[in-house]
Amino acid sequence: MNVWKPTLLAGIFMSFCAFCFAQKSGKEKYILSDSSTLVKHSRKTKLHPVLIPTALFGSAALLWSERENIRDIRNHHFPEFENHLDDRLYYLPIGAVYGLNLAGVKGRNSLGRATISLALSYALGSPLVSVLKDKTGIVRPNGKGENSFPSWHTTRAFLAASFMHKEFGHRSPWYSIGAYSTATATATWRMLNNKHWLPDVLTGAGIGILVTETSYWLLDLLLKERWSNSSTATAYAPWLESRLPHYIGIKTSGIYTSAQKGIGTAIEGAYFLNNRWGIEGSLGASHLYEGTVEATTEQYNPERGLLHAMIGPTLQLPLYRQLALKISCLGGFLHTSANSYSLNDVIYTYDYQRGHGLQVGTSVSHPVGKRSHLFLQGNLLQLWEKGDFISGDNFTNFRSTTSAISLGGGVSLSL
Repeated sequence: MNVWKPTLLAGIFMSFCAFCFAQKSGKEKYILSDSSTLVKHSRKTKLHPVLIPTALFGSAALLWSERENIRDIRNHHFPEFENHLDDRLYYLPIGAVYGLNLAGVKGRNSLGRATISLALSYALGSPLVSVLKDKTGIVRPNGKGENSFPSWHTTRAFLAASFMHKEFGHRSPWYSIGAYSTATATATWRMLNNKHWLPDVLTGAGIGILVTETSYWLLDLLLKERWSNSSTATAYAPWLESRLPHYIGIKTSGIYTSAQKGIGTAIEGAYFLNNRWGIEGSLGASHLYEGTVEATTEQYNPERGLLHAMIGPTLQLPLYRQLALKISCLGGFLHTSANSYSLNDVIYTYDYQRGHGLQVGTSVSHPVGKRSHLFLQGNLLQLWEKGDFISGDNFTNFRSTTSAISLGGGVSLSL
């Protein structure tokens, strides 16, 4: 597979995301005052409500061909995982909305209007997911059924999280963070239980958010301010704007493939062309180990070191006051160290040539000083490598493709 094709597609996709965020709007925002009433504030920009679903659908499309490689990572590290928490977890945000209302905590709308919004979201989402499952016929990772795409559990989880966000997100970001964390946990559990591919849950999440946004938009259009606790039906979460500086930083992360694990470190930096859109670069080194030796050389995964240099677009979005979310898609070059091992008194050597890599990831950062930030980061990586395999006096060419997940964090300095 040509590495530049997915890199180009990802670049076009990120450009579209940046365009959506750059759109201007004449809307007004409303935030809660100390008296629990919504107070008008002027604003110049508005987060487009379909941007996040579009990002999720685009990610699912880009990762579709790699779904089996990503599933192999689960099979290697969590082969016996089985837990039914995902069958109940997605109810929590809905229960929280009703519990808060019954406790006297005002949401965006009256309990009756909120219930209508929730019912309409289900009415839009359920037939859509049902039709997609029936028409696509994708086999589940565990082989039990041909209705894998998209994930209905994940759709319901993100529908519920968006419901909580729309009703109480204007009061505190922690309502939204808690709800979407619960939804993300549900999606993760579906994959760990081997019931869904990664594109299934990404698409399900996008559908859940999209149908909720649509239901609220329709009711705002039809009911205006009727049964609403605000003076407008377009309440706005105040943490969507923050300062986005250029930065340079260093990170350390754990790396997991279908057969190995390792550790890596990198220096990263970004130059922003505007308050959201920038160019990011990464230069780093990694060490993969814990390969296994079986009866044949083809089943050996050698310990190896990698150097990488990557560059690509990045999109940075404010979450809440000082919290910021960054999404990036980087492509570049790899250099893998040659390594040798002995098996049955024969020396085998992998002599790698320059390879290519693609990294798609996200991170959340928080300031710890005037110019320094701590961040947590997760990435999906695809590595294409080639070289010579030498066994004694013989050698053959080889090509390898590796999918990996990296999880880590670090510190950055604003420039």
